[in-house]
Amino acid sequence: MKKILLIVVASILMYAVPANASIMLAGLVAGVPFCATDNNAACGPGQIFDLNAGVGIVTLPTTVIGGLTIEGSLHTSAFAPPLNALNSSSLSITNNTGAIVSAEVAIGATDFVGPVDFVQASGSGTWFNTPGSTIGMTWWADAANGQGGQTFNDLPGLLICSDGDTAGAGVDSFSNNCGSPFFAAGPFSMSMGFDLDLGAGGSLISRGQNEIASPVPEPASMILLGTGLLVALRARRKK
Repeated sequence: MKKILLIVVASILMYAVPANASIMLAGLVAGVPFCATDNNAACGPGQIFDLNAGVGIVTLPTTVIGGLTIEGSLHTSAFAPPLNALNSSSLSITNNTGAIVSAEVAIGATDFVGPVDFVQASGSGTWFNTPGSTIGMTWWADAANGQGGQTFNDLPGLLICSDGDTAGAGVDSFSNNCGSPFFAAGPFSMSMGFDLDLGAGGSLISRGQNEIASPVPEPASMILLGTGLLVALRARRKK
């Protein structure tokens, strides 16, 4: 009996945290390339090293690339159950030059758990002292489980949605929520991208992008749920 329980527990743990799940990101800042990966697998020129030894978490040090200082860069993934999620954030991105600096970045992870039939997305941030700066954001999902984020424009699969914003004067913020039907029966990938034109001396604070997909309940689970509801209803009627 104990042996059976150990096998069941091990199976659940393997299902919840796929051993080969990966996060990758890559970008160009003023033409300067960079990349980063979960647990520092080799990725190409300008590699920034992950400070977090955990699987599914990429934490990057404060870095200066192409005139931009990037602080508090954190990228995470989570796998069903209860849901699949890809998250990317930075505490601040500051332009230390006297001119507009452009950046293009892609973030991707693989082996999210199907089946799913819908993907939700969101993005937000706060502009500081940078009127006229712009950001464009996109969210993607790939039923073929292709790895995104290998280059600055590596965003495989179906475009879930897109959005953008232009900074006003002083302090100005933006946020959005969107989503789209997307079906994957088995393992799938999600990716996000953003392109940024940041004005001289300005900052983008608390930049965040998120993408989630909840698994569709299996038919057997739906039957069990329906049976449980019927039993509860009958018990209530008897009372």
